[in-house]
Amino acid sequence: MSEAGAIGRFTRDEARKRVISIGSITGGDARRSLWVELIGQSVPEFAALAIDVCVREAFDELKIRLAWSALLDFSAVVERAGPGRFSEILRAANAIGLEGPPLILEYSGPNRGADKLPPLPDPLGDRLSLGHKKTAARGMRSHLLERLLKDPDPRVVREVLRNPRLREEEVLAIASRRPSSEELFNHLARATRWIVRQPVARAIAMNPYAPVRLALMLMVTLPDTVLAEAAKIEGLHPAVRSGALKLIALRGERV
Repeated sequence: MSEAGAIGRFTRDEARKRVISIGSITGGDARRSLWVELIGQSVPEFAALAIDVCVREAFDELKIRLAWSALLDFSAVVERAGPGRFSEILRAANAIGLEGPPLILEYSGPNRGADKLPPLPDPLGDRLSLGHKKTAARGMRSHLLERLLKDPDPRVVREVLRNPRLREEEVLAIASRRPSSEELFNHLARATRWIVRQPVARAIAMNPYAPVRLALMLMVTLPDTVLAEAAKIEGLHPAVRSGALKLIALRGERV
């Protein structure tokens, strides 16, 4: 199929233009709303084309990458668009031979069960109430804030990620934490200020406790050198390792 080739009534160029228009809008919430509209109101084949464009081209095109970042909070999009819509999109993608959407939409199983592991003890943090911790997490830089960066409660981490005084190296420490719960990664995915930064995306994608779909979605934004490195890490989920190699191959194809 040519670069502008048609699938049904739609062309790939039309899907690309729609994705770029989403990436041209300021604000993650606004972009997410446009995705919900596209997914909820377009025919499944067109939505599948839009996702395929992102999977193949997000690394090379900034506005496509910005549009893709609004899908990283996948559970929020599913809740608004309806889980049945993504099942329809996956069926449509398989029917018309698109390889990008299945890589993201097919269920590959759970990540490591960090929720079953006990939290690390923190004598200072254990004496504070949840409310006190959340207030401190949003406040001025302090010794307590530095301690809260390591707090095992994802609700505290959520407030820390909202702190405008937070530094990238501190977010990287959160993203690299092992073990970590799925809820913590969900909060990272919603932290639009940080999730678009390549070092943060890399740290999450390389974390064996990260949800498989989130790791794969972030790999869409990473260079081939990082994908090749991930494919060799035995501790990562098999779907993440094989998905990294698949992404490299898909980028080499321009359909």
